[in-house]
Amino acid sequence: TELDPARAAAILNRLEVQDAAALLRTLEPAEQAPLLAALDEDDAQPISLLLMYPEGTAGAYMDPRALCVPADITIDQAQQRVRVRYQRTMYYVYVVDRDKELIGVVNLRELFMAPKGAPLASVTRRTVARIKASARRNAIVMHPRWRELHTLPVVDDDGRYLGAIRYRTLRRLEVESASESKRKHPLTV
Repeated sequence: TELDPARAAAILNRLEVQDAAALLRTLEPAEQAPLLAALDEDDAQPISLLLMYPEGTAGAYMDPRALCVPADITIDQAQQRVRVRYQRTMYYVYVVDRDKELIGVVNLRELFMAPKGAPLASVTRRTVARIKASARRNAIVMHPRWRELHTLPVVDDDGRYLGAIRYRTLRRLEVESASESKRKHPLTV
């Protein structure tokens, strides 16, 4: 708050979006607004999305930049999108309809082994685990699909894709939960 918004935004631009959102969360909305306005659009949008969800929820912990692609493209078009956004691509590519409703998932190996001209739908698995953005930390940590998945997609109440929680975030949340449990119940093993 002591810096002019442009200088503060330059610092925030260098942080991961979750870290930038955590810093901005400590400010009043009136203090956040000029900083968000000074950010690049590519950084302001995902940070603003994270700030929409209360601390301790899946919406606050997700990576809003995790790649999703529309269902009505071809394999080679999806591969190209992965190549362009490879820094944000995890183990899976989430498939959405034109309203951004999550309708499926394809893992990267399957995507790059598929015939290039084929429709993406030919390799999309329609059954996909998900968690709502409003889910609290305990629900995230206890989600039964973590035994099988590296990321878990986050959706809003209407099923629209918002981002994904990475496994490394899960591990951090497990540590936080264990520490909190020890503070509340110091005599338990």
